[in-house]
Amino acid sequence: MTPSTGAAVRLHRNAVRVRPDSLSAFKWNACPPSPESALWTVYEGTVLQASGSAAAIILTVDSLKSRGRLSLDPFRPAIEYFTGRYFDGSDLTEAFHGLHLRSNDRRELVENVLRGKSSDDAEILSAVLIIIYRLRNNLFHGVKWSYGIKDQLENFRNANAVLVARSSSAA
Repeated sequence: MTPSTGAAVRLHRNAVRVRPDSLSAFKWNACPPSPESALWTVYEGTVLQASGSAAAIILTVDSLKSRGRLSLDPFRPAIEYFTGRYFDGSDLTEAFHGLHLRSNDRRELVENVLRGKSSDDAEILSAVLIIIYRLRNNLFHGVKWSYGIKDQLENFRNANAVLVARSSSAA
């Protein structure tokens, strides 16, 4: 019997929490059903030390910046994509409201970045990663299923590109 999507993701998260230093954790259980879930699991387990939250994202990005290792160059296409998707030049879009940012997701930071009110590289990357975090949570906790994950392909392509680039810059 194949585990449900939620069960597979929980199994992966637990495997990475037990051995976050080892990608062999992925061999312990069946792989999650999507590339995005696998990339998020690697990112959460290795970069966020198995603590997925907006606070953890901001902390790790700030650390990258303080060590002089933060460059937005690999993230620019995704930054442009997410900015265009969630801000129409004058107001936040319906798609932005569909992220269902919670009180601890640093909504003000995300809004300021999308509106172009912040030029701080750490804030910009943090906002993009928080958006990806919400996309991931909405996917696995049901919100995206309410409208059939319509129009999500580009979200996932851009999210995956950011996660791969961010994970490779974590060292």
